[in-house]
Amino acid sequence: MSADRGVNRIKHSAYIVAGILKEYCGQGIGTSLFNKLMEWAERNGITRLELTVMTNNERAIKLYKKFGF
Repeated sequence: MSADRGVNRIKHSAYIVAGILKEYCGQGIGTSLFNKLMEWAERNGITRLELTVMTNNERAIKLYKKFGF
């Protein structure tokens, strides 16, 4: 398989890395960030977004579930 074909096969996906400092949590920043992220993904043909979260990060998990992750 050529390198170009491999890239074409996954160009619809993106891996997300995000964090919010503890002192800024609970202010809607994560929700705003993910709203913009979803808009960006749609405009750019991204149909698969992936992320990883620590299992004890309950706030992040709640946010990610809110956005369908």
